[in-house]
Amino acid sequence: MGKPKVLIFGDLNLDIVFEAPKLPSLGEFVKAKTMKLLSGGVGGNIAHNLALLGVEPYILGAVGTDIFGDMIINDLKRVSVKTDFVRKHPGSSGIMSIFVYGGERTMVGHRGTNEYNTVTEEVLSKIPEFDYIHVSGYTFLNIDNGFSTLKILEEARKHGIPSSIDLEGVASLSREKIKELKGKVDYIMLNDFEAQTLLRATHVELDKLRDLAIGVLGAKHVYLKMGYKGSMAITSEKTVFKQAHKITPKDTTGAGDAFDAGVIYGLLNNLSLEDTLLLANSLGAYTCLFIGARPPLSKLDLITKFPELKNILKL
Repeated sequence: MGKPKVLIFGDLNLDIVFEAPKLPSLGEFVKAKTMKLLSGGVGGNIAHNLALLGVEPYILGAVGTDIFGDMIINDLKRVSVKTDFVRKHPGSSGIMSIFVYGGERTMVGHRGTNEYNTVTEEVLSKIPEFDYIHVSGYTFLNIDNGFSTLKILEEARKHGIPSSIDLEGVASLSREKIKELKGKVDYIMLNDFEAQTLLRATHVELDKLRDLAIGVLGAKHVYLKMGYKGSMAITSEKTVFKQAHKITPKDTTGAGDAFDAGVIYGLLNNLSLEDTLLLANSLGAYTCLFIGARPPLSKLDLITKFPELKNILKL
């Protein structure tokens, strides 16, 4: 049996990462300790992690005709991510300026050609070839206002292919927009801030989150990312909590994307909710030990750092 094929619909960016001794106040100049130009973007980050875990990911994305577009594509190819569906669009690639201070990151960015990332009939016709589909909520911010996102999910549902969405970006839109996902997606990922925004609450009310994601939208599971506190998997029948690893983070950029890759891997391999959360938490924590969103990951590296993954990853 070959590697499972996953289609990921999401952003591709160039990350300009500054490691700073402090964050600047208005009008202030702060000299960075280091500066790195690295590939990033939620779609590319998830694909990167899945490729290095032994999955065959295809990315549906857009880059610019600038010098960064080729760099972004080549970095994906280097780890065997399939870039057949990456298009070059006139203009600037997505660029994020990331300031890392005290292990946390602050971002200012421009999505650039990501906004023109739309699905074609050719890609839709190939969806039956995939074993899993994942879309980013940011794609609801594209020029077609989420039309491509919904078409991809509808096509996946039509062919019985499991699908997921991370509600990043879309959680701040109207509740009516979120309801367009009803009956179209199997698994939902989001972080606690996005859950609060979606529920218009000052803390995450699990019953309300369950009612919306499972009761209204018809998802099977919800995966809630809570940073240093850990994560939860929520179903109609139970809630499973997994504590986060105790680490000293260098940079949290990409940790949530790595978590999503862990969930997708767990679903593809029929892992228990507990083992899925353990893997997802481990991937997120591992990412935080490096500067940038894409650490030099391998199954062996992960097991060396987190030996409890040995049985899960079968090494």
